[in-house]
Amino acid sequence: MVFRGFTSGAGALAALLVAASMIGSAVAYLPYINTTVEQWEYPTCNKCPSDLCPAFGVYGASDGNHTFSCWTRGLNVAGNDSDRTWLRSENNCYVPQYKLVYNGTAEQDLRFCGPESQIVSYTKQHARTRYDTECTSNAHLSGKDVKYYPPEKDLTVICWYNGSEIGMAHDNTWAKTLDRCYVSETTLYDPIDKDGLDWCGGVSTSISKRDELPASNEVRSASPEPSPAIQNTKYLVNETIGEEYAKCYERPRTNSTVILTYNFNDIVTLQCYTAPPGRSGPLLWMMTTDFCYITENDVWEAPREERYQNYCVDFGHPN
Repeated sequence: MVFRGFTSGAGALAALLVAASMIGSAVAYLPYINTTVEQWEYPTCNKCPSDLCPAFGVYGASDGNHTFSCWTRGLNVAGNDSDRTWLRSENNCYVPQYKLVYNGTAEQDLRFCGPESQIVSYTKQHARTRYDTECTSNAHLSGKDVKYYPPEKDLTVICWYNGSEIGMAHDNTWAKTLDRCYVSETTLYDPIDKDGLDWCGGVSTSISKRDELPASNEVRSASPEPSPAIQNTKYLVNETIGEEYAKCYERPRTNSTVILTYNFNDIVTLQCYTAPPGRSGPLLWMMTTDFCYITENDVWEAPREERYQNYCVDFGHPN
């Protein structure tokens, strides 16, 4: 660096001070930072800075430190904090800055990952619900309900995952929607085209597996073994008709139109329940996959309200 006009004495000192200030203004970035995620946080490390993108895996505090080498701008995942900063880890995937044990100065400490790092890219596929469909926080029965989709709802799914098995078919394929929640393939018209969708990657690993429905007992006097209507079950639940016949009504009331009649020991699949006049009336009604209602008196093992989280009204069905 050449400075002209300064020859000696005070002039030389001034030149040195100017040079020092200019050198000090150049940012010296850290090559990386080592840190872990916040306690009780389990963020996915996504292949682009958005939770819509496929994930490399799930990070947890117990994993220890991860190495982050640069920052980028992505989805605002911190609510009102407007924190759109994501950090790229040693696995070449991105984690929101606010989920890390860090002082939040990545933009001063690390280099920018580059314009291409801000590109959000994911696959898309059309799906349509056939039955009442719960969209949960993960691809397992343990997931928290995020959305309730009624039948004939058009969805856009963006990736697939092998999660909890659902129903007697033991289908464990789930798909993530644009609502950032997961639906079971069993409630859709068509199977997910896995060749046309990304694999979702890391998803919460808490799994609750449902038992199979035992074979029907042909002896009228002996009740079958309990069906899969166990505590906190969701989705399509199988029950066995325990009466000589059971009328299935258009609406949950006995003066409604009879749609069809089930016979003794028929296996029916339940979508949701209601108990008019609200959610806790004297008689429990269940909507089957034939889109009509039977009562708790029609099945071998009457399900109780606390066993279900599927209220028919949550899916838009009238009482």
